[in-house]
Amino acid sequence: MPGYPIWVCPYQLEEPIGPAALDKLVQQLRPLQEVLPRLEGITAPGELSPSPQQDRVLGMASGQSQALGLPDFLAQGIRLLLVGGKGGVGKTTVAGALAWNLAKRHPDKQLLLVSIDPAHSLGDLFQVTLGQEPLPLLPNLLGQEIEAAAVLERFRQAYLEEVAAMLAGEGMAGVEIQYDPQAWRQLLHMAPPGLDEVMALLTVLQQESSGQFDLVVVDTAPTGHLLRFLQMPQALEGWVSLALKLWLKYRDLVGRPEWAQRLRDLLAQVRQLQKRLRDPQFSSFIPVFNPEQAVLAETERLLAELDALGIPHPYAVLNRVWPEDSTPFGAALRRRHQAILAQLPQRFPQQAIVTVPFLHPPSLEAIGAYLLASSSPMLPETST
Repeated sequence: MPGYPIWVCPYQLEEPIGPAALDKLVQQLRPLQEVLPRLEGITAPGELSPSPQQDRVLGMASGQSQALGLPDFLAQGIRLLLVGGKGGVGKTTVAGALAWNLAKRHPDKQLLLVSIDPAHSLGDLFQVTLGQEPLPLLPNLLGQEIEAAAVLERFRQAYLEEVAAMLAGEGMAGVEIQYDPQAWRQLLHMAPPGLDEVMALLTVLQQESSGQFDLVVVDTAPTGHLLRFLQMPQALEGWVSLALKLWLKYRDLVGRPEWAQRLRDLLAQVRQLQKRLRDPQFSSFIPVFNPEQAVLAETERLLAELDALGIPHPYAVLNRVWPEDSTPFGAALRRRHQAILAQLPQRFPQQAIVTVPFLHPPSLEAIGAYLLASSSPMLPETST
């Protein structure tokens, strides 16, 4: 990154939580050119590439629902997987490894791996340039990065321009629109946040409904943006319903029945999307998190929102757990992670947890070996 000064922050064995810890962290920042000479000859500590047969449970606390792996979603008939969580936890890597390994396991099935994260990194993962049109990653796996600007422009042309025409009284010679002007203007400018992802997902599900894909894996945005997206179907339904009510009230003046029919079709698609997101036979949400306190707190909020929305999420992926390591650094980090793992039975009682250790070097195949180590992971016990 020429032209930009780069500073380095050392890895912290204790999480920097609170003002004092943050002050201490800032004091440790050093320019990259000062740190580089100290890094020469340093190698990764310990053996950081355990096999799925070794260190499988990774010290999961007694009583936690520990899954050996995610299920074979294609064999289960699941058609939509959404992978999400806090920024930086490895969502894109997990989504990519899951789609890649399921595609290789089922060469007779067609899969689509799509990113709806405004800051795409899916193409970086596969070292290819992805865009609006799906491109092959494997013979039976296509990759796609939905561009929000293009999706919003299509929506504007299909719906908002019609509203603008009604506001201007186009096609109604001698008629000046005075009725409910504020309602129409509000409608024109209130296209709800998250509209781009929902319209993108509607497009993807139209492809799935056509029979083109057996499974769609979605790499979502970080938690805050993701929640806006998951809440979006209700917001979009309200927007469409308002537009239809206004049209029905003044249809004798404005006409345009074809526009109203497009709105009805869109409303039907939105309601179908809501139904599918809540159908455990059709879709599943997979939260990804790391053994860090701040990440756990945000993941708890995400799970609570998923519960409120009725979106199924029976599995979760705990990523980058430090494996057995005899070095002082590795042993200390291992103890810290084990202390956090001990909290999971109380904090995530309803999820079957699939653990993926810190891997060096990582690969889609290695991560996939942990994600799909078993075709029938153990689900949490439910009390009666």
